[in-house]
Amino acid sequence: MTATLMTRILFVLVWMFCSGVATALAQPPAAVCRDCRKLANDLRDLQRQFNELAEQIEADKQLIVKTEVQQDRTQAEYGTEVRRVPRNQAAVARLERIMKLEQSAIEGLKARIARNEPTLVELGQRIAALAGELNGCNRNCGQAPRGTAVLPPAVVDETIPPPKCDKCKPIVERITGLQKTRRGVLETIGKLESEESAFEALLDKVSAGLNELSKKGVAMSTVVIDGMSLSDFMDSALGAGLQLRIAIQEAETEWHRLDEQITEALDELTKCNDGCNKETGWWVKPSTYYAVGGAATGLVLLAGGGDTPTVASPTAAPTPVSVNQPPQPQPTPQPQPMPPPAEPPPTIDGDYACILCTIAMDSGGHNPFIRLCEAIVALFRALQGSITLSHPAPFVAISGDFNTTTGAFTATGRGTVAGFPNVSVRGDGTADARNGRITFDYTMGASGELPGGQPIVYRITLQRQR
Repeated sequence: MTATLMTRILFVLVWMFCSGVATALAQPPAAVCRDCRKLANDLRDLQRQFNELAEQIEADKQLIVKTEVQQDRTQAEYGTEVRRVPRNQAAVARLERIMKLEQSAIEGLKARIARNEPTLVELGQRIAALAGELNGCNRNCGQAPRGTAVLPPAVVDETIPPPKCDKCKPIVERITGLQKTRRGVLETIGKLESEESAFEALLDKVSAGLNELSKKGVAMSTVVIDGMSLSDFMDSALGAGLQLRIAIQEAETEWHRLDEQITEALDELTKCNDGCNKETGWWVKPSTYYAVGGAATGLVLLAGGGDTPTVASPTAAPTPVSVNQPPQPQPTPQPQPMPPPAEPPPTIDGDYACILCTIAMDSGGHNPFIRLCEAIVALFRALQGSITLSHPAPFVAISGDFNTTTGAFTATGRGTVAGFPNVSVRGDGTADARNGRITFDYTMGASGELPGGQPIVYRITLQRQR
């Protein structure tokens, strides 16, 4: 087996493994029916512990580097006095004391890292196992076999309150349509996952067969699979696997987007129904009261005054009075209140949640190793000066120019991406301070630093939370 061919096979197998592990350690899957909620909550707690411990380990490593740099500075600062002849004993003692303290701090940090790293590995294993258990539970919600609709409608769909007046009916119809669309998306995800499972089983079978052939001394250059050479088959398999994974991620993104829209529409329906209660209560407009009251008074006058009513001849034409517009007392002039101070113009400063993330371009096949959309579950921090957007890894912080008039911005940064250091990233988009929404294309490997020289572009939408 040639080295190049072995590299391709290993790349496919590593991609399969990393795809599952990254899913477990990035964004935990959500529960799709009530039976799976406890698993989802437990998984979310483990994910939080994992992230906190990983951040602690990374902070300790950075502190070790800073302390070692400080040691060098301390030695340089006391170097002249220590090397003086005769030696400055006080300076030597101070230097030794400081170096001892700094070295003690370094050793303490290393010891804490050594204690925490096995725990981190254990948490990762528990997360991977629990994520697999949750995925299995999700696939069996309602006893449905894999590849069919994942969620029974009676379990999935939220209860829609009935409309209390006609103006709320379109909202109910919109929610019903969104729920129907979501059921279709979930069915698509189930089918795609079934195809991905069959794809992975095929690769396992191919790998086992290749191992057997290799043991028998068969040259890999002579192997043919489905009419293709082994090299062409592995290239085709890699492409098909990447397309499947991208399709699943896009469908999951659509699923979460529909969840957001349904939640917003349900809130809108609640407010609309509350408005219906106010409009249909027992409060009566003044004009209606006067009209009814006037008519009632006239009936009383006609019914009273003896057995035989008489009608007096009018001496003058009555002045018409509008029953709907009774005379109103003149209001007493009131002092005009001072106008409120002008509100400051809105800014983009705040914490933002990702409400939509899709892959806009990935000709280099980088996403299975980055999986940014699944990892951006924390809040983004946006600052207006120019503009700065930051989020925990794998997102690399960006900052740059921001046009406060049009909202357009271009921001850049550098950092580690999929294990490759000093990778350039760029964000191009718009920020609307009025509705608190930021939309941008996020390019990783903008200068060709990722393998193959091709960048990956994510399309991200953020919504301000506070």
